[in-house]
Amino acid sequence: GSYKGVQYKAGYKRAREMRAALEASLGKGSQEEPQEEVLQTTYQERYTITVQPRAQSCFFLEDLEDGYVISIHYLVISTKGGEQMDISMNLKDSTGKMVVFQGRKKEDHLVNHTVTVNGDYELC
Repeated sequence: GSYKGVQYKAGYKRAREMRAALEASLGKGSQEEPQEEVLQTTYQERYTITVQPRAQSCFFLEDLEDGYVISIHYLVISTKGGEQMDISMNLKDSTGKMVVFQGRKKEDHLVNHTVTVNGDYELC
């Protein structure tokens, strides 16, 4: 419910603040020639959610910027009659355009998708 949403927003805000502080500290106090630095910040979360059969559950990845890289791994842990169940996953960009659709998988990955449109992405 909403508790996880609040927890997610707090964690995401914290990561954004840490990134801003790191960028600020790298940019200050340097009188020498500017050097190109590769700044790679990794932010990772893990969730276990319950999605009823033939239902949909969606989350938002907020404030993504051009150049960010998204990787998603999902695994269905529910079984029915001894068989592992499956699920479909889709990701939409901030304009509502479907970026990725993976249908009826027991487990899969979306690896290193580069964000090209700023804003909130929807993961269902």
